[in-house]
Amino acid sequence: MTNIEQAQGDILREHIRRKGLTQQEAAELLGVNPATLRKWDKEGKLPAIKISKRGDRRYKMEDIEKFI
Repeated sequence: MTNIEQAQGDILREHIRRKGLTQQEAAELLGVNPATLRKWDKEGKLPAIKISKRGDRRYKMEDIEKFI
């Protein structure tokens, strides 16, 4: 891995840490349907952060790591 690739990875990890993963990104990472994530949030298994009145959700990487 080059220094540039390492730096890009560091930037991406920091962005995810601060902003969280979208519902689609989290679903792809976990290999589930986004509806499953909504269900797990309602059940308290994998909490989501609601970021808008529309109900958009973000997932913290550390919560996903604990869940796995």
